[in-house]
Amino acid sequence: MSVVSYPQSFLHRPEDRSFLMELSAAGLSAAESCCILYRIWADFSTGGSDRRPVDAENLAADRQVRVLESFCEWKGVPGEMVRLAVMSGFLRVEPAPAGGSLLVCNGFYPINSNWNAKGNSFQRRGAYTRILGADLKKSLQSAQEREELWSRTGGGVFKDLPAETRREALVFINRVCRALKMTVPADSVLSTAGLFSLAVTCIQSHSVKSIDNTLMWLLSNRTGQAVPDRLDAILRDWPALTQKAAEEMGDG
Repeated sequence: MSVVSYPQSFLHRPEDRSFLMELSAAGLSAAESCCILYRIWADFSTGGSDRRPVDAENLAADRQVRVLESFCEWKGVPGEMVRLAVMSGFLRVEPAPAGGSLLVCNGFYPINSNWNAKGNSFQRRGAYTRILGADLKKSLQSAQEREELWSRTGGGVFKDLPAETRREALVFINRVCRALKMTVPADSVLSTAGLFSLAVTCIQSHSVKSIDNTLMWLLSNRTGQAVPDRLDAILRDWPALTQKAAEEMGDG
């Protein structure tokens, strides 16, 4: 059974009040307006996500928009309900990582997050933090051992990288693999698959806190379909995974 959770201040947040005002101006009663807000929130819960791909340039013709407005029993001009919701801030449109646009339900996460739905708690978060702390120590040790091996064999395939950058990338790759119980690739794979370059991009583009948060999210979701099953895909998708981690876990 799907459970929909609402903020305690639902219908009283600024974006809620603004949307209710716009619906009232469109001729809806207070009861009809409130029902629309509830139904939008409930509709997003059925997809297990706070976002839907849409054609932002033509909301009236977009299928996702038509389905949402039908569920809310909107009788007005097609696309107008969603336009008013976006204008009010109840919904928002943002670029999709792979191109196109996403319709996002404002505030849906972390209230209806997978993190909470799976029964995670501060205690569980503490356990994951301890695991990641242990993994970090092991990753630092593993990176040091590989660098020592490289020093004896001529520097390895990454000898031209600055030593600090090389070490940080090694540690990062080790941490990702440990969080997902993957085997750290051999040097040849790290080089030919471009994994080192991807790792460097990740650590240079995200804060330490953001990386830790995303690693914790990966650790808690490693058996689910939301996490790619290849290291190269994970590193390429890191910005999107970071965003999802921030949405579900409340920081990043």
